[in-house]
Amino acid sequence: LWVATAGTTGYPVLPGDMEIDVAVIGAGVAGLTAALALKRTGQTVAVIDTARVGTGVTGHTTGKVTSLHRLAYSELARKHGDEAARTYGQANQSAVEHISQLVAEEAIDCDFRRVANYTYAETDDALDLVRVEANLAAGLGLPAAFTTEVPLPFPVKGAVRFDGQAQIHAVKYLQGLARAVGGGGSFVFEQTRAQRIHDGSPAVVDTEHGTVRARDIIVATNVPFGGQGLFYLRCHPHRSYLVAGRVDTPPLDATFISVDEPMRSILTAGVNGTSYVLTGGEGHRVSESGDTAARYRRLAAFAHDRLGVDKIAYRWSTQDGIPLDGLPYAGLMSPTAKHVYVITGLRKWGLSN
Repeated sequence: LWVATAGTTGYPVLPGDMEIDVAVIGAGVAGLTAALALKRTGQTVAVIDTARVGTGVTGHTTGKVTSLHRLAYSELARKHGDEAARTYGQANQSAVEHISQLVAEEAIDCDFRRVANYTYAETDDALDLVRVEANLAAGLGLPAAFTTEVPLPFPVKGAVRFDGQAQIHAVKYLQGLARAVGGGGSFVFEQTRAQRIHDGSPAVVDTEHGTVRARDIIVATNVPFGGQGLFYLRCHPHRSYLVAGRVDTPPLDATFISVDEPMRSILTAGVNGTSYVLTGGEGHRVSESGDTAARYRRLAAFAHDRLGVDKIAYRWSTQDGIPLDGLPYAGLMSPTAKHVYVITGLRKWGLSN
């Protein structure tokens, strides 16, 4: 949906060898957000992407911008303690506000709107988990509350609600970031595949079209390439699916995700004057076999039976890195790295993580 309705970008390929302050590999939300932040401090940046802006993982998300990540706080507090859960939550809530601020400052037309986000329960066992999550998240200083009033067209027992969340047209948002990055000595290069990186002074990115020499390199390619940091052992790739169907009703000011299995993610969106209901789920490790068509059929059946969607207009899937310890990785790529940084392991919540 997002890729099909955003139009295409036309940034050039890398024209040859160049020198820059920071090279960023990957024109998704992580790479472009980092690039714009660096440019705003006065540094020159070159963003390199093997395809087009927004056609990777970010362009295949739900478009939710939220610090409520199903039952993430119970999981993180159990594994790492309340302080780590608090840091994770406050960072994500700050990201919601940061995106809101960038949309306003850069005049990005991406259908940004404020919504409430719900993690809902349909069974008594799930309801107990929701109550715990709501109390924990509120105690961590997040905009959380338990509620039995959930604006879904089918009955549920209750939910944790986060107010002041958001949703966006993911690709239009990335295109707006790319426009803000380009110019003033900074660049966005598309259809330029990074082949090798070399740590050092300068750090070097080899591409098929030339070499970029920089003080620092940021690798923001979902799963980092090159083997440094052994992230292929520290994250497992996870695939999930989405379908979108047209409806006659206006979009809700709310987004949803279930506690009960099979997990379902729900939101409504207005795109170019048309309302859509999006339904996601059917996630699995990429190593697990299964019938992809059957996964889409189950999502379509849920959208029809529960949400009143008659016909599916779009369907797509995406693949995310799930960190083994539950926490994203951001920093130097390895203990021995000097000038190569990484952003990965965003656990399917990359728009805020």
